[in-house]
Amino acid sequence: MTAGEYVECLGFWVNDRQHGQQFKTTVLKVVAPTTLDGIENPRFAKKVIAALGAHVFDVIEQTPEWLLELAGIGKKRQERGAGAWSEPPKVPKR
Repeated sequence: MTAGEYVECLGFWVNDRQHGQQFKTTVLKVVAPTTLDGIENPRFAKKVIAALGAHVFDVIEQTPEWLLELAGIGKKRQERGAGAWSEPPKVPKR
């Protein structure tokens, strides 16, 4: 998960003898942010949002190389940002 993402869970509550009430997840889904506020948490994301505004999602998904034109964003940061956006969420193994 990255900053700004949300988690949707399906499951049920169980009462563990040692740890008390716990939520047992059957389905876990990481939901990418859909608002500008949702992705402004990482420091460099503010620069991206300031430059691209509401087009930020389209740029990251379709033309991530445009991120390289922004001050403070080099190849490494661009690859990490675009890669994190496009990679499937990590779900813990059972």
